[in-house]
Amino acid sequence: MTCNWSLSSNTNLELIFFRFDTESCCDYVYVYDGGSSSSPLIGRYQGNLLPPTITSSSNQLFVIFTTDGSVVNSGFAASYHVVDSIRLIGSTPLTGRVEVFAHGEWGTVCDNTWDINDANVVCRQLGFPSATSSGTDGQGTGRIWLDRVDCSGSEAQISDCSHRGWGVHHCSHSEDSSVQCSSDIP
Repeated sequence: MTCNWSLSSNTNLELIFFRFDTESCCDYVYVYDGGSSSSPLIGRYQGNLLPPTITSSSNQLFVIFTTDGSVVNSGFAASYHVVDSIRLIGSTPLTGRVEVFAHGEWGTVCDNTWDINDANVVCRQLGFPSATSSGTDGQGTGRIWLDRVDCSGSEAQISDCSHRGWGVHHCSHSEDSSVQCSSDIP
């Protein structure tokens, strides 16, 4: 059996695997840097080690999964988002301090008014289904880009939520926001 996915955006993409359990001998995930299997191969992945974060050199990635179907493992789960928009800095692809990219540099988000609605928007922007928690977990450095973020939960990206303005804040890095995103696929 073979499945394939074509991912595209208006800029470079980042593909993040957050679950990976395939049969080493017979299940393979191929990732190509472009819109088809004739594009340059980035990598072939198998087994149960999480592949590294993959960044496209263009606005497309093509993913193929092949299996002989002889043994049923849990498979894999991944998310993708545009490069240089938002990221989590933490111990897993699902958990960490929220950082946003604006005006050519990364910066953090202050936790004033930070709640699960804000975390859900961040997780969906990263390509995950939802958030399981919000809070503060680790201090960043440099810019604090957003403060008093107030999302209803339906926004497409954190910049669509109300906030004090880019770079306008009244907080320190001890108040940097974090999230834990869900890996449950609905």
